[in-house]
Amino acid sequence: MQECRVVSELSGMTSGLLPLQLGAEANPARREGFSYVLDAPTSGMVRRGEDTLTYLNKDQFYPLAMEFVPTLACPEWPGGGQGQGQGQAREEGELATSVIMLQFRERKEPQEALAHWEFWHARQHAPQMRLIDVDAKASTGVVGDVDEIAHNAVMVKWDPRAKPATLMVAIRCLSTDFSSQKGVKGIPLHIQVDTYRSGDDSAVTDRAFLQIKTFCDKGAERKAREEEKRLIKSGRKRKEGKSALFI
Repeated sequence: MQECRVVSELSGMTSGLLPLQLGAEANPARREGFSYVLDAPTSGMVRRGEDTLTYLNKDQFYPLAMEFVPTLACPEWPGGGQGQGQGQAREEGELATSVIMLQFRERKEPQEALAHWEFWHARQHAPQMRLIDVDAKASTGVVGDVDEIAHNAVMVKWDPRAKPATLMVAIRCLSTDFSSQKGVKGIPLHIQVDTYRSGDDSAVTDRAFLQIKTFCDKGAERKAREEEKRLIKSGRKRKEGKSALFI
């Protein structure tokens, strides 16, 4: 049987920082200028001070836009100069390499995390089944191929000085898929994006994450509608827009 290969926050290219904990203030690697947005509904019931919760349908592809927007604090992409046209040859160091991975949201010991991943993998009908997939043909702005580096991670290269890169991303699991016990609450998950300067994986240039909850059979839409009714009943307004911003 094919081995379940996973990327953790403390292995592979992501070895420069400790795993993220809950809340935006626990992310010391967030760099001004980078923006990652997933086009999916967010919960309107999150308490003040908590980061957003995004609802996804299992196996459905959603657009994930990655962009670098110059700011006063970070006027240019750290990997190289600005403003060269897309028609000119791109040097390796001028590109960004981003690893998009599915992770457990709460810190776990490496062996405990691996045991959860392997439990999910052992229950799949084919060993090549993945936790996160990218539809490469429907994605735009990617330089070269989408590299499936592990069952829970993909790696892409893109040019932060050009137009945003948009990946079509699907999550292939539910948060309840990692235990055989019935009636237990699912393990919190997040999508994490680590960005590096291509050719230099010694340190993370930027790191961002998004809390998610996955549903079967269009459950994400049903959950959003249920919340809408509860908000109306309580006299509160749902926040405008449906895109989920990584923090």
